[in-house]
Formats: sequence, structure tokens, C-alpha cells
Amino acid sequence: KADDEFVLQVCWAFSRCLATPGTTAALLSLPQVVPYLVDLLQDSCAAVRRVAGGCLDAIMDGDEAAAGTIRSLKFEAHNQEWLQLAGPEAQAVMAVAAAAAAAAEPPSGPGWQQQQQHLARASVAGAAAPA
Repeated sequence: KADDEFVLQVCWAFSRCLATPGTTAALLSLPQVVPYLVDLLQDSCAAVRRVAGGCLDAIMDGDEAAAGTIRSLKFEAHNQEWLQLAGPEAQAVMAVAAAAAAAAEPPSGPGWQQQQQHLARASVAGAAAPA
């Protein structure tokens, strides 16, 4: 529990540094900051996940180049368990998909959520089908 509080304080300090352009540039000059924040999105503490996500959103809002990298890292982190189970062929396919996601504009529009739900159901149904 004490570790969660320490990590939360570090994330909060990051969020304050991201409030001004000078400190944002200094913080982002450190190559481990973005991967660290992405890793914290998987933390067991909801408050840590929330603050880390807010930091990443602030970075993405202010730096389009970083936004692509962050989208790619978030994609990989979110799908890491599946990638480990699926094997090297699926990992290669997911790497291409992650690169495409990093280059793409964030999806939007009224049908986006319904489309994602449909694809998720189709994916689950396909995974459950016998080979």
C-alpha cells in the first residue's frame, strides 16, 4: 500500500510538470517516462491508473508525434497477454497493427463503439470455434 502511495505521488508530480511547456519538454526528454506511464496503466491501484492515464492524455494532447507512440505502446500493453498466448505469428501481425494504430488518427464517430463491440463479439466467437 505504501508503494502505491509513492507511485501515485510520482504520477501526480508528472502531471504537474506536464502543466507547463518548459517542464513538459524536460520530462519528455527522459526516454523512460512514457513507457513507465504506459506500464502504470496496468497497475492494481485504480488511482494510479487514473493519474497515469491523465498524464498520457496530456502528453498526447500536446505532442502529435508522441501521441502515435503512446497509442502504439498502449495497444501493445493492452494486448500483451493475448500476444504471449497466441505465439510469434500473431505477434508479428499485432506489431503491424500497432504500427498502423500509431500512424492513424484516433477513431471517432457515432458508430465507433458499436463497431468495436461487434468486432469483440466476433473475435470471441472465432476463438471459441473448433479448429
